[in-house]
Amino acid sequence: MSSDRPSRSEVMGWGPQQLADYLKRRNLPGCDKVVLKNSISGARFVNLTDSDLQKFPKLQAPMISKLSNEISKNEGKRGLFGKKYVPVSRKLTDP
Repeated sequence: MSSDRPSRSEVMGWGPQQLADYLKRRNLPGCDKVVLKNSISGARFVNLTDSDLQKFPKLQAPMISKLSNEISKNEGKRGLFGKKYVPVSRKLTDP
C-alpha cells in the first residue's frame, strides 16, 4: 500500500531523527537505532547503498530496501489516480 508513503522530495529533507521516527511508526524494530547511530538522513535513505543496507537488521533489510525504492520512485501525486495526465488527440474523419 504505497498511498501512505511520503514523497521522495519530502523524505529528501528529513534528518536522521525524522527518518528514525518514520521507521519506528512503520514498525521496523531496530531500524530507527541504525539510522540514528549511522546518521542516515532522508537523502541518504532514498539513495541507499548496499553498504548502508547491510547496517540494518537482516530480518528488516528486505523491507528497508523495498521501502527505500518505493519512496525513491514516489514523486508525489500527479493528477487523477496518481498518474500524469497526457491528453490524447483524435483524428477527425470527414462524414
